[in-house]
Amino acid sequence: MIQRFLAKFNDGSFVYQYFLIFRYAISFICSIIIVRSGLTTTDIGTYEWLLFLIHTGTFFFHNSILTYFMSIYGKASVSEKPRIISGVFTSVLLLACILMAFIGLGIYGFDQMPFFVQLKPFFPYIVAYSIVMSPLALVEGTYFLLGLEKVLLRYIHFSQLGIVIGFLGVAIVQPSIQNFLLFMILWGAIRLLYFCRTIDCSDAFNFDVKFAVTLMLTFTPVFVNQLLSQTMEMADGWMVKYFFDDSTFAIFRYGARELPLSSFLFSGISLTYIYTLQTNGYDLSNLRTRINKLMGYVFPIGILSMVLSPFLFSFFYSPDFRNSALVFNVYLLILVSRVLLPQTILMAKNQFNVILYSTIFEIIINISLSLWWVHLWGIMGLTLATAVAYFIQKIVLIIYNTRVNHIHLTDIIDLRRYTMWSVGLIVMFALSYFYIL
Repeated sequence: MIQRFLAKFNDGSFVYQYFLIFRYAISFICSIIIVRSGLTTTDIGTYEWLLFLIHTGTFFFHNSILTYFMSIYGKASVSEKPRIISGVFTSVLLLACILMAFIGLGIYGFDQMPFFVQLKPFFPYIVAYSIVMSPLALVEGTYFLLGLEKVLLRYIHFSQLGIVIGFLGVAIVQPSIQNFLLFMILWGAIRLLYFCRTIDCSDAFNFDVKFAVTLMLTFTPVFVNQLLSQTMEMADGWMVKYFFDDSTFAIFRYGARELPLSSFLFSGISLTYIYTLQTNGYDLSNLRTRINKLMGYVFPIGILSMVLSPFLFSFFYSPDFRNSALVFNVYLLILVSRVLLPQTILMAKNQFNVILYSTIFEIIINISLSLWWVHLWGIMGLTLATAVAYFIQKIVLIIYNTRVNHIHLTDIIDLRRYTMWSVGLIVMFALSYFYIL
């Protein structure tokens, strides 16, 4: 059994999924270290706010460039591939510099605004962190595309465990916001040097600016799609803030999260199979097997989470946050849509405009249902609108695949098993709804 599990690490897609889960676990451990380090609650809040600001500002182009990278690398000729690697790394650095220039303009041009006044002492750290971390966002994907599964696995352990060790060191020696950020910057530079030692670094850092700008123009639909998706997530928070008081907003924030395991597993499959489908002639059998197998794990965990959520939220937070379990259970319904991966086929075929239009349609449906259902079911109506709109978007993409690409839903998933698990999840949600209330 152990040998069979270890053999899975020869599969690049599995290693990439492992990376997403491992990184999440490390971030959770680091958050505990920071809390236990002796920093004040205010300092911890400032540190988390700075990271949130940086990651929110860079997520759009990090994720869009990585997705586009996966979608064009498999179709490129051998001679073009080094240039593509160079182009995506140059693109991500250029966009990071542009973002930092705008932040700098805000800090020094509007220095009386409270938002920029709070940022000013940390601006050098924000710049260095963003510029170092931006190319690192592509490292794991590059290893995967180059077929270096064992190197990727070593890099995952080296880079992520190093973060834990460094955080422990800072927490013991001299904990402060600046020292934690400085360590992340220095460790990021070391990770880049490690990356350069394991591949031909001229491929990644040739700095072909003209070609990078061309790439940036061509992946615009991917970028806009990521931007719209993230904006809708923030819009949910804005609507909760508008319609309800601060205590309800706290209930929403603590509950508004998907099951992390399902999100990482299916995101990893969706991203890596863009390249895999291009290189195996769009053979969907392996993708279908992976999805069907994962359904047998994530749906039972989702159903169990619905049963336990009222007790867990009351235990880990307080009985006042019992209603957060209701929000969490609605977000668990997103699992019904998450296991459907029509977008993977579309991205492998570079049909990004279809995904963009479906996202715009999803946003219209989401906002319309939210404004309607909030008056019927309150905070649950807002979160239920998100789950329903996301499912409708997946149906739109499935219909497009069927009619245009001649790929049916049954080609990528066992429909009978999927229906059984989905109905079970929805029934459990209905039971939990009446129990929580």
